[in-house]
Amino acid sequence: MLRCCRVGLRWSSVLASELKKGQTIEWEGAVCVVKSVTHNFKGRGTASVQAELQDVSSGAKKNVRLRSSDKITKGMIKKREFDVLYVEDGSVYCMDPETYDNFPLSMANLSENQQNLVQSMEVPFLWILGV
Repeated sequence: MLRCCRVGLRWSSVLASELKKGQTIEWEGAVCVVKSVTHNFKGRGTASVQAELQDVSSGAKKNVRLRSSDKITKGMIKKREFDVLYVEDGSVYCMDPETYDNFPLSMANLSENQQNLVQSMEVPFLWILGV
């Protein structure tokens, strides 16, 4: 599944205790996908949540610790299909079949099984709303 950050604002708030694997959140100004979540309860203190986040644009992973009562900004994801126009100089050029917008994607951001894209192929994307 390819990830592409485009479209209008669609953010909502969620408590850190409600985070789930696969959700898209904003963390320190970056759009991140939650890779794993662990809930920690230590004695009489407040519960905490430890989450592993992956930045959508750079691919960098971060481990963060939050209080369970912290509010996190959550984005919405929509699955969409795009057409591959052509592959050139380490980039894949795609088109949105609804709006006919064209945009490039760097081959470096694709996984190994996604680097075999060819012209006229339909590609599923995870479209992150709110970026």
